Amino acid sequence: MIRESIKTQRDPSIISEAEERTFGLLVERHRTNAIRMEDFIGREGYSREGIERDHLSVESKKARIKEQGTEPTKRAQILEALLAEQIELSDWFGPSALTILPSEYDDLYNGVDTAIEFEDKDGFQYLAAGVDITSSAQAVQEKIAKIKKRIAEGKLTRIKYFESERNKDRKPGPLEQVPLLIIGTEGRTIRELSELWLTIHRTKLAKKDGGTVLSEESQANQRQITKEAQKKIAEHRIQIMLLEQIEKQLTVFMEYAKKIKKNEIAKKYEDLLELIREILKEKEITDEDQEKNEEDAVNAAIEETLMQFDSLPID
Repeated sequence: MIRESIKTQRDPSIISEAEERTFGLLVERHRTNAIRMEDFIGREGYSREGIERDHLSVESKKARIKEQGTEPTKRAQILEALLAEQIELSDWFGPSALTILPSEYDDLYNGVDTAIEFEDKDGFQYLAAGVDITSSAQAVQEKIAKIKKRIAEGKLTRIKYFESERNKDRKPGPLEQVPLLIIGTEGRTIRELSELWLTIHRTKLAKKDGGTVLSEESQANQRQITKEAQKKIAEHRIQIMLLEQIEKQLTVFMEYAKKIKKNEIAKKYEDLLELIREILKEKEITDEDQEKNEEDAVNAAIEETLMQFDSLPID
C-alpha cells in the first residue's frame, strides 16, 4: 500500500492548493476503476463466503491502519492516480502498457498499488508496482528486503483478484508469480505534475463551475496554454526516472535469482528487462532533467538500497 514516511516530512498533511484540487478531482475517479471483488462471485475458484471474508479482512485492516495513523497521504494517492492516467494517455511506459487497478484486498494484503500489463509479439507480461513517496532509506530497504526474501523462497507476488481487458485467452482469476517493484518520486515532482494536470483541465473546470465566458482571444490563449501543459506532462522527466528505477531493480533481482538458481523467476525478470530497455530506447531526456532525476530523494533511496542489495537481510 502506498505510504509517505511521516518522519521524513515536516507535515505530510499540508499540500499545495493544486494538489488538493487534483486530489478531489482525479483520485476519486481513479478509485472507481479498481477491480471489484464482488464481480468474482460465481466465478471458478471464488465463493460468496470467501469474498465476504476478504471484504471483512479489508475493513479490519483499514481500521487498524487508521488507528495507527499510517493511512496513505493525499500526495501518495495523487501520484498513483496520475501515474495510472499518464501511462495510458501519454504512453509513459510505452504504447503497449495498460494499467490495472487492483482490488483493495490486493492493495492491502499483497502490496500492489497498480498492475501494469504489457503486450508484445510473444503475448502478455505483467508487472506489479508498489508506489512509494518516502525518501527514508530504511523504509525502502525494508520493502526491497521483502522482495529479496520472496525471490529466495521462490514465491513472487500474487494478485488474488485479477482480470485483463485485453488478454481474452486468460480467464479472470489469480495472477501468480508477478514481479513486484518499488517506484516513486518526491513531493516537489508531485506538486509540479498536479499543476500541469490542473492547467490541462482548467477550461473544463471553469465551465463546470459556471465561470465567466471567455472572449475568443482568451479562449485561443487558453487552448495554447493547455496544449503546452499537455506536451509537458506527456514528456515529463518522471517517466524516464520510473522506467530506470524498474530497469535497475529488474537487473539486480534477475542477477540474484540466477545466483541462487531460481531460474524460472530469473527468466521473468529477464523478459521484462528486455521489454523495459526497448521502451527506454525510445525516450529522450535533457541533461538538466536527468540531473533533477538524480537529485530526487526517493530515487536516491532506491538506488542506494539496490547498491546494498547483497547485504540486505532476508530473515
